[in-house]
Amino acid sequence: QHTRHYCVYPSYDKKTAELFCNEEINRNNDKLRLIALINQSTIVALFNITLSIRNDEYERFRINHKIELNNNNTTRLSPCITDNFQNKYLGSYLMEKTIDIIRRMCKRYVILSGGVLVENTRAIRFFEKNKFKLFSTIFLSHDGYECKDGLIEIDL
Repeated sequence: QHTRHYCVYPSYDKKTAELFCNEEINRNNDKLRLIALINQSTIVALFNITLSIRNDEYERFRINHKIELNNNNTTRLSPCITDNFQNKYLGSYLMEKTIDIIRRMCKRYVILSGGVLVENTRAIRFFEKNKFKLFSTIFLSHDGYECKDGLIEIDL
């Protein structure tokens, strides 16, 4: 399955979590990373929030969906939950907390960074359950996979 291609890290230990949360790295990469650990040592979920949008995403949303995104009103989200913690409501709980953080940043839109793979029905159900609008238009990712854009509009 291609979904693991996007969400594989060298390890899922505390050292990796500390690297992801390094303030200097995140400041330079305009990222906020939310990490769920179990026993303070093993990563079970990682939600990457990026505070800027890529040009290809801006153009795709403008042309395909007639939505004007910009760095002032939009964040990109890349959530990942390890396999053995999926379908246990952890993802929905973390999504709720993540959206609340983004709301406090006064952002209007959250888009799925790189969209969601068309074949990943589990992720599609997860995003729809968490109030994301998934668009029917399919696009090819930079590495050739069929994807759909996802967006949630936040009530400020």
